[in-house]
Amino acid sequence: MSDFDNLFDEQVERRKPQMEPSIEGFNKEIVDQRKNGLLFLIYIIVNVVFTFGALIYSSSVYPTPDNILDSFEIVGPTLMDPIYDSDAITSIDFSSNVVNNSNIDIQEFYVMIELYDIDNNLLGTIDIYEENFLAGATLPISGSITATVEAASFDVGYGIDLNTMFYITLGTVQAMFAAILFIIIDKDAFKANFKEFRRRPNRYFGQIAIGFVVVFAALILASTILDVFGVSDTSQNEETIRSYFEQDGLRLVMLFFMLCIFTPIVEEVVFRKVVFNFIEPKTNSIVAIIGTGVVFGLMHVITYGDFIQSLPYILMGITFGWIYHRSKKNLLVTIGVHFMNNFFTYIMYILILYGLYQF
Repeated sequence: MSDFDNLFDEQVERRKPQMEPSIEGFNKEIVDQRKNGLLFLIYIIVNVVFTFGALIYSSSVYPTPDNILDSFEIVGPTLMDPIYDSDAITSIDFSSNVVNNSNIDIQEFYVMIELYDIDNNLLGTIDIYEENFLAGATLPISGSITATVEAASFDVGYGIDLNTMFYITLGTVQAMFAAILFIIIDKDAFKANFKEFRRRPNRYFGQIAIGFVVVFAALILASTILDVFGVSDTSQNEETIRSYFEQDGLRLVMLFFMLCIFTPIVEEVVFRKVVFNFIEPKTNSIVAIIGTGVVFGLMHVITYGDFIQSLPYILMGITFGWIYHRSKKNLLVTIGVHFMNNFFTYIMYILILYGLYQF
């Protein structure tokens, strides 16, 4: 073997270390993409399975919902009394009774009363909610609206649903199931994130603290923008969550695990780990941050259709995406920020529930 042969072999050996990392990186990227695709598929399957399960259970409780709705009837005297102040009408008090003529106990019963003036103009609506409306029972209904003229007629609509404890249990089990599957499937990534977190705890805890402050500021900004456009109501999603809070220990514990533990894990895996890393390679990090924020926001309001209320969630999602990018894609950091945000809301709702804070 000549000296030139040795030189050629040495050059080959020097080139190999330069090629291997790129090949390994390419293979790792393919593996991550496939794993992210599996995570997203698991998310879809879990949602579909639990949704169908809820529908099957609802059908067993209310086998003929249209017939049940038709069985409700206004009975007894119906009053639409105008309330005067200095000879001027300021409001209207409505009162009547509804009877459940079906043979089914209603877990959640809703009544919407619309009051109209003599020209058939809508004066306002009264929403009434009642739990456990038993078969054959009569329910007194009453409420008031602000008005300046007398009401001449009214219209009544009814709704039935499963009780809130069912939805809390369903949401908790569904989120827990998805979170556990995510951790098992992507355990290597979670281990790597945890190892990095332990190596620099001060840095990552600091990022969580900063992230929570930025999320809070983003929500204030969103609220200010909505106020400018005359939107003062909160989202229906938020109203639904708030309605789950009652002075019941088991309910509050389940809400803690659903809102503060499992939901942050599931949503951060889906929107940051999966969606962010799907968008970024095809565009850039800025598009990924904004894109995941928009998707995150719309997913929180799409069920109810109040899309104007997506703004707070969009800004929150953009902040989560920025934190994820800033932390070098350590998912535990965004999960931590998400936990802090949800836990703060959870505590506020409990304080309101027990009369310790006025909203």
